[in-house]
Amino acid sequence: MTIQNDPNGKVILAPTSHLVEDEFDEVSISFKVNDSFVHVESHAMEVPIVEVYAPGCDPEYDDINEATFPSISLLCDEVAYEACESFKEIGDIPGAIECQALKGIFKFCAKLPYDNELLIYMYGFDMADGALENTALCVIYPKEYEGTNDEKRLIAVLDESAKSYREIEE
Repeated sequence: MTIQNDPNGKVILAPTSHLVEDEFDEVSISFKVNDSFVHVESHAMEVPIVEVYAPGCDPEYDDINEATFPSISLLCDEVAYEACESFKEIGDIPGAIECQALKGIFKFCAKLPYDNELLIYMYGFDMADGALENTALCVIYPKEYEGTNDEKRLIAVLDESAKSYREIEE
């Protein structure tokens, strides 16, 4: 992925990406994430995977909070669940800033308000061939990034993650 970084922007991306891998029941998943994001352990069941924006940090030595934003996550929380369920039922998501139907594993992509000061851009899908319904591969970021080059960069990182997303049944 080639992205020109605005020197006045807050989000600076690495020129390389790493592979995120995990297992859920009998399905292995993987996707790429820009190297400016680092993996942190999530302590919430509804966030099985979280990669936080922390360029230059090493999660083994640096104290990185899982609630740091921006972050790339695999999310199964109420917002993801209700967005996916609404899209299945009516083909739209009430309150969405943007919503676009997709074909393939991801059923839609959408931008929504998330919490008071945050936005979420998500790809909604049923993970593991429906075994884990109403899941989102998403980026969560501060509202102040909306309409900026930083938002474009973060969505480009998520787009790369979505394009590289794979599931393998074991």
